[in-house]
Amino acid sequence: MTKSDLVTHLSERTDLPQRDIVLVLDALAETIHAAAARGDDAIVPGVCRIKVAERPPRRARNPKTGEPIQVPARRVARFRPHARLARAID
Repeated sequence: MTKSDLVTHLSERTDLPQRDIVLVLDALAETIHAAAARGDDAIVPGVCRIKVAERPPRRARNPKTGEPIQVPARRVARFRPHARLARAID
């Protein structure tokens, strides 16, 4: 489902204009990005939890040369689906 499909579906379901739906979706994305930048979890009720996790430094191999390299520590986003979403997929 693309953003356009989602906007159309939500607009039909709520009788709100599509431009209002786009504003809400954009604000939701910005809010989640800001929370992640602060290191906070973001919860979209009934959908998912997006958690910021620390990935420790590790050793890896350059696939082209096979030479070992050191990969630095970094923060990553982890997506955990809500139980209801997980059941819908099964």
